Amino acid sequence: LLRLTGLRGAAARVAASHLIRAHGEHPVLYVTADSRTAESAREALRGLLGEREDETRLRAFPRHDTLPFDRFSPQPFVVAQRMAVLHELDALGRGARAPIVVAPASALSQRVPARRVLANTTVRIAIGESLDRDELVARLVAIGYQRMALVEEAGEVAVRGDIVDVFPPHLDKPLR
Repeated sequence: LLRLTGLRGAAARVAASHLIRAHGEHPVLYVTADSRTAESAREALRGLLGEREDETRLRAFPRHDTLPFDRFSPQPFVVAQRMAVLHELDALGRGARAPIVVAPASALSQRVPARRVLANTTVRIAIGESLDRDELVARLVAIGYQRMALVEEAGEVAVRGDIVDVFPPHLDKPLR
């Protein structure tokens, strides 16, 4: 564990990029004061580390766009981004590439599911595996997926005949 504080602006980002390179494939948490700074830090680190946007280890861990006692739920894409980071961290023991997580401090103060809950509500499917369609859809709905006519957003599942489309919260595109 290495903690670096007191640097401002570009100096913090340059120092962080050197530390990230020096420590190789370890997960990194880069904490900023606010969301705007987190986004600019993520973009700067991407450039400093020479990572392409489509292959980058850099992940945003946004804060919810609602207050804790609001009657509204956070936007689905915000929840999906947060869940994607949690899934990546959970996959570290299975050979996944260690992420570089950039988060505003306010995002870290918000609750996330316990690792046990995440594991119990994750459905893993292997290529070529045979599954009962109705059991799969029932399990997905039981853990919070919405059954829709057409899958468009994370957290949705659709069935057309023997075809099941599902949009996991940690992926950019749905699966068939």
